[in-house]
Amino acid sequence: MPNMEENKEHILPDEAQDTPAVVPEESIIEEKAEIPAEPPVAPASDEPLTAPAEEKTELPAEEKTETPTEEKAQTPSEEKKAAPAAPYYARYEAEEKKDEAEDAKRARNARIRNAVLAVVLAVSLLSVTLLGGFALGKMNIPPAIGGSTTTNQGGGASQPPINRGDLILNVVERVEGTPAPGSVAGLVATVGASVVEIETVSTAVDPYEGEYDLSGAGSGVLINAGNAKGLILTCNHVVDGADAGGITVTLSDGRSFSGLQVEVLGTDSWSDLALLRIRERNGEEPKNLTYATLATSGTANDYSYMSVGEGVVAIGNPLGTFGGSVTSGIISALGREVTVDGTPMTLMQTDAAVNPGNSGGGLFNMAGELIGIVNAKSTGDAVEGIGFAIPSSDAIPLVGELYSQGYVSGRPFLGLYFKSVSGYFTVVSYDYNDNLPFGKALQAGDYLTHVEGEKITSTSTIRAVLAEKEIGDYVTFTVARLSGRSRQTFEVSLRVYEYTP
Repeated sequence: MPNMEENKEHILPDEAQDTPAVVPEESIIEEKAEIPAEPPVAPASDEPLTAPAEEKTELPAEEKTETPTEEKAQTPSEEKKAAPAAPYYARYEAEEKKDEAEDAKRARNARIRNAVLAVVLAVSLLSVTLLGGFALGKMNIPPAIGGSTTTNQGGGASQPPINRGDLILNVVERVEGTPAPGSVAGLVATVGASVVEIETVSTAVDPYEGEYDLSGAGSGVLINAGNAKGLILTCNHVVDGADAGGITVTLSDGRSFSGLQVEVLGTDSWSDLALLRIRERNGEEPKNLTYATLATSGTANDYSYMSVGEGVVAIGNPLGTFGGSVTSGIISALGREVTVDGTPMTLMQTDAAVNPGNSGGGLFNMAGELIGIVNAKSTGDAVEGIGFAIPSSDAIPLVGELYSQGYVSGRPFLGLYFKSVSGYFTVVSYDYNDNLPFGKALQAGDYLTHVEGEKITSTSTIRAVLAEKEIGDYVTFTVARLSGRSRQTFEVSLRVYEYTP
């Protein structure tokens, strides 16, 4: 007899559930009441109580489900010949077997149906994959030049070939290293050689170490002039203080000029410009030089030829070791009022990366025109991408004066020379001592403590005051003089002269 618990746990699919053939509890009790002391043995029946024969399930294009074969109905005459009814437990066992057979059939049909669906789904996915791969393959196969392709679509007759002639593509055969026109690379190829490297040597004196050499580095730009060759525009602070013959200029092609081959034609500390000239050893003008052309609006302080947001390229010698370095950016602002080492200047601002050693290098627009000389950079932990350059329109008239007379007219000059030692500013010499009252003539070793009542903390303090003065004005200094153990403090007024070399 089947296990009752297993029959209760069997779950049929929703669409295949039938009402289970369970004998009501009341009828079971009633039949139990008729059980004799000895259960009678069921007589042999002409038809055994077995489950209906299983039907074969075919797998046609569309799934077919056949209903179970119904038991053959008995006629009245046959009922008279039938054997007595089987006891209740025999009938119950037959019903159980019938239910199990129906459950097995439904489960088998469900498995067959799921298998058919899986096969159909797999075939569909395979078809899509094959079709997609065919389409992609057709897209990726380049057409043969001068040939044709015959296809047979839909199983029909072959289509006649289409003769469109040979396909001629418009291509550019690029030579390795050839820059594209209008690009940064193209600009550098055109004007990059106009930027040179500058190295300087100056002699310093220390009371403990004696004399020693200081080296410096920067950049310069060969500028185009009709009546002079070999002119280099750079920053004054790049060559300021260099010993005579202590300047070396190196071109992009590796040629080097030093000593008497490099001449300082003029300097101007206020604009931070200097003009140099290079010569061959025999005094002739160098050959095969690349010159940059300065751009201008024709008027100083007029920057109409430049636009904020315009692309620019900076070329220089950052850190004094990376000559010919190229960086790019935009013009961030025009006409910035900036104080550099105590000197107020009007500069253009850029976000092109510049570093020490870029000073004196060129700032070019995308047409390859020189629009500025790089001279300063804002520094600090929170500062990035703020560099400055002297506008070319402001530099052009000054370059003319530097070439013709070696200086710029109208610059204030005190004739006072001093140096900084351990944070103190001591007098080296003063050119106009004869004009000072007796007892107040400056001596070497005097300490400058204040200028116009402001404590001197750097040379910028003095330059800032001097920038506000006109030629003929006076500047008052507070001076401290040590004599043995005594200290003398006094004030002295120095006249502002025009600078002439």
